[in-house]
Amino acid sequence: MVSWGFEDMLPAPDANPGSGSENKDADLGRCLAVDGLYLYTTNSVGRGISKLGSGLHGTLRGFVYSRNEELESGWVAFGNGRLLHRPVSFDSKPHSLFQVIDQNTLQ
Repeated sequence: MVSWGFEDMLPAPDANPGSGSENKDADLGRCLAVDGLYLYTTNSVGRGISKLGSGLHGTLRGFVYSRNEELESGWVAFGNGRLLHRPVSFDSKPHSLFQVIDQNTLQ
């Protein structure tokens, strides 16, 4: 197992204490998914997504290849060749399970 520090280049969450005590995003935390070449991570409150090199198969370890700061808070996962995102807002939509995110543009 290899471990290293990294900077995801995503904006830090606002530390505004008057922003409401019922902020569901504050309990979310960072989410990480791996496709074998790249690591996909959200910021510390689950918002936005960055694509980082793993250092394997010619990728540069810790290099930010792409990022999307506009992605709403949620969870990321990788499976069956697809990068998936489940926004927190889908919790109130029973017929919405996840969004498929383009691995290159992160849109």
